[in-house]
Amino acid sequence: MATTTPRNTAYLPTTFRPGATPPSLAMIQADADETVAVEIIPDPFDADHVDALHRDYAAKDTRLLVYTEGQVGTRFDMGMFGDFAPSVVYAINRHHGHGLPYRETNLHEFALSKLCHLYCTLLKSMMFGYGTSDAALSKLRSLRSVCAILRRPELIMEKSEVSDGEVADVFAEVLLAAASMLDEVVVPPETQFEGRSAKKHPYAYVDELKRLLGENLVAVMLYGSSASGAGADFDNIVVVDHFDRHVLTTLTGQTIYEGEKEVGIILVESRNITKFLYINVSNFLFRHHSRVLYGKIALPVENESYSIRKELYHAGFGSSKLVAALSLVYREPEVLVDKAGLFDYFMKLNRFSFHGLYQIDGYVPLPRETIYETLATRYHFRVPEFKPDVEHIRSSMMAANACSALLSQRMYSPRKMKGRNETLLKVLAIHRAGFYAASLDNRKVFVFPAKDKLAPGQVVPVRLLDAGSEAHDRRRKWLTERRVKLPDDFEIGERV
Repeated sequence: MATTTPRNTAYLPTTFRPGATPPSLAMIQADADETVAVEIIPDPFDADHVDALHRDYAAKDTRLLVYTEGQVGTRFDMGMFGDFAPSVVYAINRHHGHGLPYRETNLHEFALSKLCHLYCTLLKSMMFGYGTSDAALSKLRSLRSVCAILRRPELIMEKSEVSDGEVADVFAEVLLAAASMLDEVVVPPETQFEGRSAKKHPYAYVDELKRLLGENLVAVMLYGSSASGAGADFDNIVVVDHFDRHVLTTLTGQTIYEGEKEVGIILVESRNITKFLYINVSNFLFRHHSRVLYGKIALPVENESYSIRKELYHAGFGSSKLVAALSLVYREPEVLVDKAGLFDYFMKLNRFSFHGLYQIDGYVPLPRETIYETLATRYHFRVPEFKPDVEHIRSSMMAANACSALLSQRMYSPRKMKGRNETLLKVLAIHRAGFYAASLDNRKVFVFPAKDKLAPGQVVPVRLLDAGSEAHDRRRKWLTERRVKLPDDFEIGERV
């Protein structure tokens, strides 16, 4: 069971009882013509209850997202998403008027991880025709989330409906927007790189890429299990000199195979390949399970702490993706009936979540077989094989969500993730001078925000500054200069 942070009555909102389950969140208008509902349920995950909720909302043609307290937290405790998928909690607070806690310091970095994931999943769908109108809307929602966090509103595409004939165009526009946002990535100057050059290989599909891309092709790197002789498909990073709509048009519908295995590619412009690789969650995989088949590629050598953070973001993202997929299979389950590859993608997300959460105490790469066996014996999830049957797809997705919720409940610890002098505080008031008021053990706390505006009633992680420290003295001087009345006993904190 996940440990919990001791509750402090100073930040308990009056509308909640300690230990009480938060009420369901009201439905909102997320898009012009789409109603989205969010339900937060207590742990442990009750599959029968979630099934009933989804059937009810599907009958109303309403998209439903069901989260557990272990995932999104409560007004008393951080949840796994508050640390590792903070954009989920950010969106719940922003659109549903809630005040669940999340670490703002993780939000920007997670947005880059989310950007990378969005970027990586698009081109293969365009090439092999995996796209659906619902998938296109999902990509647009992900793009909006990343644009909002990275403050690129000019790239947001407001579309509430996508017809089947528009799917490829929407995917292309999202991919081009995501490519332009790679400019937001800043690679620390001290980052070291490991160069790799092409070696002799037996793969014929590289010649097909040369034919399609011509002189635009710069490098090809095969990565993942296929690079070591196994795997169900061939995944590649393909570097090009320039990346535009014409290149995407050339590749759309081009189904490339090596034998009977699909060849998927992630297309990256050479000027941004360093930035893309720096934020990609799979760099450990790239360094240890990859082969450069054409040209040259330089892989970043990350420190352990950054590798662990990215693995944890990957865990949070995969878990949140399963929540969205469960809504899909209740509203439009037929969209997966002929998409075995997409089904398998969803079914392996728990593997990545487990691997990421396992890294909290130090990086220990785990074999795939070990993870799957652990998921089966300890988390009651044996990865199902694909069947073109609606009920099988639906029950498999429910089982995957149950496992995902159990992983967050057992493997995430709010107490372990707390920093020094960190506590949760409820925002009581906003001061016009630019700080927030809170209370801790009957002492007033002056809380200084970071980028995002807080609201009264919102619960936030706050790092209390040591009296006499440089940061404490600087903040105190700032308050004094603005003639803020300071009580005899007070604390100064900064939003985490």
